[in-house]
Amino acid sequence: MIPNQVIVDFTFKYNDLSQYRYPSQKYVLKNRSDLYNAIKDELYNLSDRIYLQFADAMIFEKPSIVFDYITKVLEDYGELYYIKSYGYISFGSNVVVLINYTFPRNNIKYMRQHVEIKAKDILSRIINDNMSEYEKELAIHDYLVSNTKYDYANVIKNTVPDESHTSYGALIKGIAVCDGYATAFNILLRMAGIENKIVYGFANGVPHAWNLVKLDGQWYHVDVTFDDPVVNGGEMDIISYRYFNVTDNQILIDHSFDRTRYPKSSTIPYTPLK
Repeated sequence: MIPNQVIVDFTFKYNDLSQYRYPSQKYVLKNRSDLYNAIKDELYNLSDRIYLQFADAMIFEKPSIVFDYITKVLEDYGELYYIKSYGYISFGSNVVVLINYTFPRNNIKYMRQHVEIKAKDILSRIINDNMSEYEKELAIHDYLVSNTKYDYANVIKNTVPDESHTSYGALIKGIAVCDGYATAFNILLRMAGIENKIVYGFANGVPHAWNLVKLDGQWYHVDVTFDDPVVNGGEMDIISYRYFNVTDNQILIDHSFDRTRYPKSSTIPYTPLK
C-alpha cells in the first residue's frame, strides 16, 4: 500500500543535472529528526522536490534513508497520503528527493481541506470531552464502519479509483478500500487527541493497511476495513469488533508486517479502565 519507491538514476550523460545541484534553499540535516520534519513540512506544502544536505550525525547516512522517513511520515499523517511515487538523486552529502503526486496539487489542496472540515464536523457529533480515549476511539471506529462502504465492485475488477485509497474517499465519498479506511481513522483519531499510526503490511498475502492505536500507554491493532463486513459487494448492518484493539499475536493470525519498524503491542487485548 506504500507508494512506489523509485531510485531515480540521472547518471546518464545526456541528463542536465545543473537544475538539481545548486538550489536556492535546502534543509541542512543534523539528525534524523531534522530529516523527518523536513519531509513532513514539504509534503504538507506539496513540494515535488526536497533539497537536503546531510551534515553532522547525518553525514555518513545512505541517501536511501529518505525512503524510510517518507514512510514514517505517511504512517503518522494520513492527510499526506497523496503520493504516487518518490525517488532521489544524490550528490555526495546533497540529496534531492523527487515526489510524484497522485492528483494535481490544487485537487489535493481541495481534498485535504474538505476532509479536515468533514472530520471536524464528524467529531463534533460523535464525541465529547467527557468521553475516555477508548470511548472516542470506539465512536470513531463505529462511525467509519457505518458510513463507509468497501469498494468491492472495483476491487474485483481491478479498477479501484485513486480516491478510494484516500481519506477523501472514505469521509467525503463514503467509499474506500483499506488505505482509505486507515488514513481516515488516523486523521479522526489524531484530531481527537489519540496517538496512532498507519500500518502498511499484508492481510492474507495481499497488500493491506490498518492502524496501531495507543491507549493507556499500550499499543493495539485496529483494522477498520476488516471490521466492516462485506459479502460479495453487499452490505451488512452489523459492526464487527474482531479486529478492534487486538495484540500482535492476534493480528498475525492473518496479517503480516515488518515488526521491527512498529511499536510492540500489548500482550493482552485492551480492557477499558473502570
